[in-house]
Amino acid sequence: MSTIGAFSGNGHTSHMPAAKSLRTRNVVNGSLPQQIKQALRTVKTYNRTAGGTLRTELDRVRQNERQEIASRLHDSIGQDLILAKMKVDRLKSLLPENYAGLAKEISELIGRNIGDTRTLIRELSVESLSGGDFRQTLDSLATEIQLKYRLTCAVESEEAPPWLGNDLRRMLGQVIRELLVNAAKHAAATRVKIVFESCAQSIRVQVVDNGRGFDTRVVSWPRSDAGGFGLFSIRTRLERAGATFSVESRRGAGTTATIILPSHGVA
Repeated sequence: MSTIGAFSGNGHTSHMPAAKSLRTRNVVNGSLPQQIKQALRTVKTYNRTAGGTLRTELDRVRQNERQEIASRLHDSIGQDLILAKMKVDRLKSLLPENYAGLAKEISELIGRNIGDTRTLIRELSVESLSGGDFRQTLDSLATEIQLKYRLTCAVESEEAPPWLGNDLRRMLGQVIRELLVNAAKHAAATRVKIVFESCAQSIRVQVVDNGRGFDTRVVSWPRSDAGGFGLFSIRTRLERAGATFSVESRRGAGTTATIILPSHGVA
């Protein structure tokens, strides 16, 4: 049997290339898990970025749709209801007394529908949250929630700083409304307070309720009834604006939601 190929002249075996290949495979196999982890991190980062962009676009489309519906309600249904009430009131004065009572009932019913339509327009309109004094915006939100959900809503507000532009006011107004609706519908609160504090460097907003509370470690807030995706959507919108968002709550002890927006975080 020939053994010429078994040994080289320097005494080393000719299997050295095989041993080197084995070491190479070990190195590759050792780095493969790290490569997989890096790939997974990249995918997760992309998903977060893409998801945030999609949610922002959905919010923008939703705002446009809400404003369009509010405008149509005001320009068509709202105006028609006002005209109908005026005609019924005029007709009431011309009818015999035995029919006047019925005309009065119809007029009152139309009046309630006008009030409901105005409330709906105010809730749908995003422009109503951005103009004028921000303290007035908060007072308007408090009144809206009190009338709709029959709970006490107090406002403690300082003047908004000059750097708080209309887009940020609109976004904050929508978030605060969403938090108020959650307090009324999901937390079964009877009292809610909005606190707005500001200075040259930052603002802080708190929505404090006396509702049933929840364990923040194990329970996430449900999907919001105010047109968003609940707590996750609120956090995403605020973080994209440079704000921080935190929630403190205990079962039976109410909930405090806090928003802090520094002026340097404003794009």
